Amino acid sequence: MDNQRAAQFLEMAWEKDKSNERAAISLANVMIALGEVQKAAVLLKTAIELNKASNYSKYFQLAQLFQGEEAAKYYLLGIEILEKELTQKNDPKELEDARKDLAQSYSALAELYQSDLMEAPNSLEECKQFIDKALAVDPKSLDVLFQLVNFHLNQGNKQEAVPHLFLLCSNLIALETEPSETSDPELYPLDFKIQVAKLLIEVEDFEHSKDLLLKLLDYDEQNPELLYLLSFCYYKLANYPESSNYLSVYFSLKNFQDKELLDAAQEIQLLLKQHTKPLPLLNPSDQITNVFQCEEEDWMDIEEEKEL
Repeated sequence: MDNQRAAQFLEMAWEKDKSNERAAISLANVMIALGEVQKAAVLLKTAIELNKASNYSKYFQLAQLFQGEEAAKYYLLGIEILEKELTQKNDPKELEDARKDLAQSYSALAELYQSDLMEAPNSLEECKQFIDKALAVDPKSLDVLFQLVNFHLNQGNKQEAVPHLFLLCSNLIALETEPSETSDPELYPLDFKIQVAKLLIEVEDFEHSKDLLLKLLDYDEQNPELLYLLSFCYYKLANYPESSNYLSVYFSLKNFQDKELLDAAQEIQLLLKQHTKPLPLLNPSDQITNVFQCEEEDWMDIEEEKEL
């Protein structure tokens, strides 16, 4: 059943019984899939009003639809319920899943205090507190390790970040190569894994970043960001032919919606001219549409090489 048909079916069920919390949550999930975020938020808020004391996941779902203090509020409300439920669970599998959810929610709060709430009072202390709580619950959580690495890098403490980054990478690779019954690699989207590779680039570990990016290329061989990052890493490793090869594939896609990514790729293209046969320059007649402004962190600037 596609999302449109599912929405019609669930809307009928919801209209028949406006006290059906499950129908409200199910319909909200479909609305999120359809991009109807405001409708989903209204449904989740209604589900919370119907039953405030249970089902922590609806609070976390609602938190993901908001930013800043509003998001933090719903995460904290959900955590309060989840911590109570943890004391009542006896099934090992349910207990493990609940602990992972708790660690992820603490990690989400840590992320908020490193982004939306960075300027809030005591944001540094709040962020570290949530990271410590997440580590206490699940010290192997990829989410919390990611936030811990970011925390140290944001403080300019690269030396502290590197050991945690290596642990994050080893856990991620283990998850990719040896998934278990309780560890599904699909739980972590490709974008998360790309962000890990970019952290390796930030600490100038281009070799390991390149190795991870090559593994990720199996998921999507035509991902523009992956191709650019591989070209960047090979350039930094002075493997100019490989850098040129991946950059050629990037330009051949003609997927230039991300203007910032395109600018970075063109910068490498110019630098590669010093070492390889030049890549064909972009035809001015090619239509390049900047559909959206990239909201992620700025691409790492490439320093001009100094002449020997």
